[in-house]
Amino acid sequence: MSARVCIVLLVLGSALGGCTAIQDHRRASALDYLYPKGRVEAPIKEVKLQLPLRVGVAFAPGGVDPGGAFSEPQRREILKRVTAAFGEVPEVQFVEVLPTHNLDPKGGFENLQQTAEMYGMTLAALVSFDQIQFQTPRKVSLLYWTLIGMYFVEGEQLETHTLLDANVFDLGSRALLFSGSGSSIVRDTSTPVEIDEKHRASSVLGFERATDDLIQNLRLSLNAFREHAKRGTVRGMGTPRIQVQSEEVVTAASHAGAGALGPIEGIAVAGLIAVASWRAWRRRG
Repeated sequence: MSARVCIVLLVLGSALGGCTAIQDHRRASALDYLYPKGRVEAPIKEVKLQLPLRVGVAFAPGGVDPGGAFSEPQRREILKRVTAAFGEVPEVQFVEVLPTHNLDPKGGFENLQQTAEMYGMTLAALVSFDQIQFQTPRKVSLLYWTLIGMYFVEGEQLETHTLLDANVFDLGSRALLFSGSGSSIVRDTSTPVEIDEKHRASSVLGFERATDDLIQNLRLSLNAFREHAKRGTVRGMGTPRIQVQSEEVVTAASHAGAGALGPIEGIAVAGLIAVASWRAWRRRG
């Protein structure tokens, strides 16, 4: 009974004190991982992509997650949906989730590049998350004075804000090619004895809804990037220029370098043959 009395007094104190909110905050940022010293390095002026693309997907390592509320199965499901979105793009040959244990919380681009290239990836998609849960007493929480009120009166207003963000980088130039984000707000009410359970349920629902929004916006960003790439820029005017080569072009160029005739050499040889044929015809005439 003493523990219950303490809970009643704490909740009552919050209710009488106005709109005091208790919050849980879990987050992991791609910027904190890629730039641990806080300095953003400028990418080179040109980006060169070779088709087909190979994309590695991972959550940004490190961050804050009180009690590990954002579970590993949840993360795997989100990454599964992100990889599926990339798999819909014809230019993407292969997309795979990068092993989390190979990513150091403060590893920076060097760590990301080493891990991704070890698996043959040319692009990396890093997913960040930020979720805040608020708990604010309602006026009906005054009924907590009664023991039955703690079990049946939903005097706590719960609110969960979730943000997911996917940033896609070219490993060669370290340029940000495009990004997509998704967000959600989940509202609920709870009794004091159900708060932990309701928080967990709201957290899961918040990530599910934010993922739906992320995938939709990521598809739009992918299509926009393809259109920009056709015009020779990453994200429009003032951003790094981009060159896209297909595998067939690269293969043909390598064959030419190995002894086969390239386009210019072929034209020159054809011209010599034409001159020789004309001279032979003149002599016969």
